[in-house]
Amino acid sequence: MPNCLYQLAQDFQTLIMGFLGFSGVIFTLYMNARLSRKQHERNIAHEEKTLRTALHAELELARRAFVGITTPSGDSNEDQGAFFPERYSQSTYQSLIPKIGLLSLTEISAVTEAYALISELPIRLNLLSSGHHESFERPGYIYIAGEHAETAMSIIYRNFLPKIELAVEALQQPA
Repeated sequence: MPNCLYQLAQDFQTLIMGFLGFSGVIFTLYMNARLSRKQHERNIAHEEKTLRTALHAELELARRAFVGITTPSGDSNEDQGAFFPERYSQSTYQSLIPKIGLLSLTEISAVTEAYALISELPIRLNLLSSGHHESFERPGYIYIAGEHAETAMSIIYRNFLPKIELAVEALQQPA
């Protein structure tokens, strides 16, 4: 029997070695594909975490600014107007829009709604400003007269704040 096995191995040695070599190549390709897939999954997870963190930081800045504006100051004079920032930073959001699909549907909805409100804020404030006196010229700010300043703070900022807080909260939840 051992002679028969030896003769069989000798006759088919090329085929056996070809099969072993081919199996080794297939196994190597399989392992490389598996490692590549794992690396790709890690890259996506990293991009998702980076996106979530960056948007959270930018929305947190907007939230703090909104809270500061809605908090009444000690000297509440009706005749005195107020300056409101014309723009809030949206550069992170604008640069990361192509990757927004990495977030969950709830996060995307909350984030886009918050940024939509932030971007329409100057339009609403300009409607309340009704022009201003040259002595109040401050680039980057919108002057609103005293009788409309409370409207801006109570109606616009206080109504927009919950949507921004909802987006901040949605980005804090683990995916």
